[in-house]
Order: sequence, then structure tokens, then C-alpha cells
Amino acid sequence: MLLRHPLGTDDQVAWHYDFLAWLGARDQAARVLDAGLVRFRLSTALHERLRERTLLTKGPDGLEAAYAALSAEKDAPARLAAFAGRASVVAADQHRRVRAYEAALAAYARAIAHFEQALAADDEGRDALDAAIAFALAGRARVAYQLHDDERAVADVVASFARRKDLAGTADGLGITPVETAQMLLDRLKTAKKDDLAAKLEAALGGLDPDLLKPDRN
Repeated sequence: MLLRHPLGTDDQVAWHYDFLAWLGARDQAARVLDAGLVRFRLSTALHERLRERTLLTKGPDGLEAAYAALSAEKDAPARLAAFAGRASVVAADQHRRVRAYEAALAAYARAIAHFEQALAADDEGRDALDAAIAFALAGRARVAYQLHDDERAVADVVASFARRKDLAGTADGLGITPVETAQMLLDRLKTAKKDDLAAKLEAALGGLDPDLLKPDRN
């Protein structure tokens, strides 16, 4: 009744879904969530639950496929691209956890493209989208570091700082800050005598507030 009532809210749908999921009624919960997303297509709370459910049942590739299908609907709102970007970040993080690094790189690239698409369509959420892009760039830099692709890692972590340098000391979904990646990368560059790349990275680090070079403050 609340889902169909004019005064019903997406928070009520989320509560209903959570309650059914807690009871173990997964099929009913899924139907409630899907119906809720028909009415509240840009609900942050409902998309968070959709990502969790889809990742659990279909894995990271299935998660991105689900959002590709949503985005392909002819009446899909432009702002849905931001949610598709978040889904790709979640997929990329999952690939990182299992060391599927090439898949992670590709997913981060798709995430950045989705976020840029959302920015082009609606400048209202620029602050949050810039933050999302900064974290995706830093995540991709971390993967490049793990693949010993130092040139790509430097380019991405410097781009992350340029996008939102105030977030350089904040941890991503895997508990790693952009600064931590940069500092580890810098140590390796100096050891390998890659002076040009080291100088570029040092210059980017030098442009940050010194407090951001400390461990995550959140």
C-alpha cells in the first residue's frame, strides 16, 4: 500500500525490502525492490540495495550488465549514469579483491566514463561526481601499481589529486587512500631510478595539504 500511495517514500520501500530479506523471503524482497525502482528510479537507498543484491547473485559482471540494461531503456533518466558508474566501481573493487587486475582496470574505465556522462547531463551533482571520479582514478592507479605499470599509475594518481585533492587522504572502498598508493609508488620509482616519473609524482604530492599525507582521518 505504501509503495502505491501518493505519500509513500523510497525509504519505506527500502525498509520493506530489508524486512523481507531479513525474514529470508528473497523472492518477495526482490519484487518489492524492483517495483520500488520503477517508481523511485533515482533513489540512492534503493540502488544501494540493488547493487548489493545483484553483486551477491550475479557477480561483478552481472552487476554491470544489469545497469547496462537499465541505462538502455528508452526512457532512462540521464542521471542514471551516475548509478551505473557506482555499479562499475563496485565491480572493479570486487575484481581487485580477487586480483583480476585487467578486469578491474576495464571496470574503472567504464565507471569514469559513466560519471563523466552524468556530469555532462546534469552539473548539479558535480561535487559528488568529481569525488567519485577521483576515487575511481585512484583505484585504477592502485591496480596499475600492482601490475608494475608505473607510467599509468602516476598518470592516474596525479589526475585523482587534480580532480579532488581534498580527498587524497580518504580511504576508498578497499580501505586504501590515494596518498598511500602515491607514496608506495614514489618509493618504487626512486628505487628504480625513474627520475622523471618520480619528479612528477613528488610535485603532485607537494601540492597537497600536509594533513592529507597522514593516515585516513575519517
